[in-house]
Amino acid sequence: MTTATAALQARIEGLTWDVDFWTGIAQARFDSGDTRGNLDAVARMEGFWDEREDLRAELRSLQSEAA
Repeated sequence: MTTATAALQARIEGLTWDVDFWTGIAQARFDSGDTRGNLDAVARMEGFWDEREDLRAELRSLQSEAA
């Protein structure tokens, strides 16, 4: 494993935590009837999700180049 792939994997793990955290916040706000807060939390979660997916694609590319 190269330093670049290790760094990407660590960032992906951090983003997974962010996605899980904001998913929980969104659910709690939805359950409490806080529609605006729910939409804000969902938007944040989606941003982290998109970034994580971009990094996963980059990691797969690096791994295929190394193979």
